[in-house]
Amino acid sequence: MLDYLIVGAGLAGSTLAYYLKNEGLKIGIINETGKPSSSQVAGGMFNPITGKYLAKTWLADHLWPAMYNHYRAIENKTNQHFFYETGLLRVYANEQNKTNFLKQIEKNSLAEWLETWPESEAYPLGGLYIKKAGWVDVKKYLEVLHSEFISQNLFHDLAFNYNRLKIVEDNISYENLKAKKIIFAEGYYGTENPFFKHLPFSPVKGEVLEYELNIEPPPHIINQGKWLFKIAEKKIRVGSTYSWKDLDFYPTQKGRQEIDKAIQNMIEGEKSMSSHLAGVRPATEDRRPFLGQHGTHKNLYIFNGLGTKGVSLVPYFAQIMTDFLENQKELPPEVTITRFNSLT
Repeated sequence: MLDYLIVGAGLAGSTLAYYLKNEGLKIGIINETGKPSSSQVAGGMFNPITGKYLAKTWLADHLWPAMYNHYRAIENKTNQHFFYETGLLRVYANEQNKTNFLKQIEKNSLAEWLETWPESEAYPLGGLYIKKAGWVDVKKYLEVLHSEFISQNLFHDLAFNYNRLKIVEDNISYENLKAKKIIFAEGYYGTENPFFKHLPFSPVKGEVLEYELNIEPPPHIINQGKWLFKIAEKKIRVGSTYSWKDLDFYPTQKGRQEIDKAIQNMIEGEKSMSSHLAGVRPATEDRRPFLGQHGTHKNLYIFNGLGTKGVSLVPYFAQIMTDFLENQKELPPEVTITRFNSLT
C-alpha cells in the first residue's frame, strides 16, 4: 500500500511528490499524458519586487532561500540546468514613474533587492534592476522529475474519474492503486473537483509567445508593461496576457496582437514568432494557496491554488505541506483551507 497517491504532476504535484519521496514515503502519481497543463506553458519567472508600489513579494524572505536551495539541489543532483538567476530590468515608463519608484526604494527598504539602472540610448530614463529575479524552465524541470518518477515506476498514466475513487476510513483506492491518503494537486482542473468545490478559485488564462531574433537579446529579463527574456541563442519568450473569460488552453489572435504590439517597444531587430501557447493559471480569489485536509474525508487532501507565482511558492509550501502531513505541524492560517469553513 502507498502512503500517498498524488493526482496531478504539474509544478505543484511533482514538487510535493519529490519532497514526500525524499522522506522515504511510498508514493504514486496519477497524471494523464497529453492533457493540457498550465505548468507546461508557464513563463516561469520569479521576481521578489512587484506592483506599481514596488511591494516585496509575500513571504519573499522565506520563499527565496527555499526556492534557491530546492532548484539548485536538483540541478546538482541531476547535472541538468533549468534555474536561471538573470536579474530583471524594470524600465521607467515616464518621469513621474521614475520619481515614485525611487521614493519607494527608500520607503520600503529595498536596497538589498534592487539597484538603479543608468540612462541609455535604449532606455532614456533608465530603470530599476531587480537582482534576485530570474526564471525556471518549468518544462525541463518537470521532465527531470518525471524521468526519475518513471524510472522508479511511480508514474501512472491515467485519466482520473472522481466517481471511481473508493474511500474507506483508513485508506483510498483507485483502479488497482491503494493508498493511505490521496492528495489532489490538479492545478486548474481542481475547479472541477467535487470534494473541494467550495474553494473560491479564480483561474486566469495567460498566453505567451516565443520569437526568433536576428540579434542576441540581453541576458536579463525586461519588464516594460509585458516581460521578455532570453531562452536560447537569439530566441526570447514574451508575455503575458490575463483573461478571466474563455478559460481554455487555446491561443487567440487577440492575445497575439496584444503581445506583438508590446514587444515593438521592448527590443530592436527583426522578430519572427516561433511559438504561441496558452494556459490557465490556478489562481484563487484571495491570491493565497489552498492547502489542507478535507473536512469529512480525513484521508483526502489538497495542494493547489499556487497561481501566477508558482515557481517561487511551490518549494516552500511543498515543505510546509510535508510537515503538515508527516509531522502534524499546523498550516499557516493564510493558506489552510479551513479559512473557508463557513462556505461548506
